[in-house]
Amino acid sequence: MSRVLGLAAASTLWVLLGCGSAAVPPRQSGKALFDADCSKCHSLIGNESLRRPGGDLLGYRINDRQLAQFVREMPIRRPLNPTQSAAIVKYVSAYERSPRKR
Repeated sequence: MSRVLGLAAASTLWVLLGCGSAAVPPRQSGKALFDADCSKCHSLIGNESLRRPGGDLLGYRINDRQLAQFVREMPIRRPLNPTQSAAIVKYVSAYERSPRKR
């Protein structure tokens, strides 16, 4: 009986700590977050789009601190945590400095 309980306890612990557990969300890239949460209103194409009411972010010349504030103020369907916000800022900032390859 104790062997069965030990096996059940070990199995439960493995599931709770388990590989690929749904309890811990995967780390998302800034690009994935931008695509999911920002691209409905903003673009990164270098010119304004009539389909994006928030405007093109490459047209703004703002620093990372200002961009972080901008990200925090955006009306999105679910709040971003600080790590997600920082990932978006890093992605947009790096994209602005890149040769614009997407």
